[in-house]
Amino acid sequence: MATIFAVFAETRRRISKRKKKAEMKQEKLLREYELILEFNSLESLLVVSKESGLCIFEYPFKGTSINSNLIAGFVQAIRGFYIEIGGTGEGEVGEIYYEMPEPKVLTFHSGRYTYTILIAPGKLLPEVKECLRSFLDKFEDMFEENLKTNSFEISIFDKAKNLVKECFPQHIFTKHKATKIPTTIRGIKKKILRAAKKLAEEQGQFTMAQLLTEVAKKEKIDPLKALKALKDLVNQNLIQPVQQRLENGSQNNVLSFNIRKTRRPTNTQTLNLTTRMKNLFHRHPS
Repeated sequence: MATIFAVFAETRRRISKRKKKAEMKQEKLLREYELILEFNSLESLLVVSKESGLCIFEYPFKGTSINSNLIAGFVQAIRGFYIEIGGTGEGEVGEIYYEMPEPKVLTFHSGRYTYTILIAPGKLLPEVKECLRSFLDKFEDMFEENLKTNSFEISIFDKAKNLVKECFPQHIFTKHKATKIPTTIRGIKKKILRAAKKLAEEQGQFTMAQLLTEVAKKEKIDPLKALKALKDLVNQNLIQPVQQRLENGSQNNVLSFNIRKTRRPTNTQTLNLTTRMKNLFHRHPS
């Protein structure tokens, strides 16, 4: 009897272990999906001088610069917030909801000499905020002498474009292209390649987020299964990145989909994966 109980207990333990492992894999894949859509939703990165209040660097993730009057409004909102709370120190992070002309969230980080501001449609995940912190540290280290003396030409900060590419995962922003669909490809992978070919015909190159959104909406494929299949297609070289190089000649690792480990989410966070996916597409429309 004791032997039967021990076997039963061991079987339950193994099943529970496999179940937890499967849940962790699914959660990691979902987090990866969330980050792809989140990074793709970023609109602009601004760096503002604390001394002058001027925007000294802008990086438009979508390729279109922000209207100068809007930038002035963003800067005024950040500086007004700091005066209100009496904030003067480094490392302070905050969020401001900016309504005009359309809702935006300004996520900012305070350094020794500058504020860095990320503009997006909604609140950002911790991993995205960490990229902002990393960029600020590198920016102020690179240009410390110029910022300390407050004597510079704005054009000198153009070099910071490479810092953006170092601190923000470039495989998410990198454009891709699709190859010819092999006759051996079936199922979800074939549907993804078909969607990729359609995107390529409509707009040329495409990002991972654009393809995943297209597949989820048009092909009615489960988003997590689509991401897993897409990663396989990239590894098989059937969807290829249009490789980009930094100005210093180094090449981005555009094939890597890995994200750094974070604390395991609570039960509330993992309770309903379907709801989380629906919320993502609501926040980040194509």
